[in-house]
Amino acid sequence: MAIKIMRKQQLSGGPRHIRNEVYETYRFLLASDEVGITVTDIVLAARVEETYGYENHIEIAYCIEGAAEIFDIATQATHAIAPGKLWVPQRGDRFRFCANERTRLVCVFLPAFTGQETGFAGDQ
Repeated sequence: MAIKIMRKQQLSGGPRHIRNEVYETYRFLLASDEVGITVTDIVLAARVEETYGYENHIEIAYCIEGAAEIFDIATQATHAIAPGKLWVPQRGDRFRFCANERTRLVCVFLPAFTGQETGFAGDQ
């Protein structure tokens, strides 16, 4: 098996590139790639405020640009998000994400996405 090499530009405009009024994301790996995880590069628009959470996935999110806050619905705790900060919601965790400015994240999901997931709580 050869090493898999992917470029973000190759995904642009295809089914692994999702753009809406809330975010733009590139999904580098999906279940069909058979590596067991999904890796995304996502940019959330400034002033976005949405509730997220996955019933069937663990998410690892790493901020590389911007500023935001997450509100952990279970604990009622608010956490500042800035470049260099990582957080890990577990399966079933719900959190409110509030982007104070345009915010870019690299996220890993386990198990891998099929490609239909949105992350919005209730869309599962």
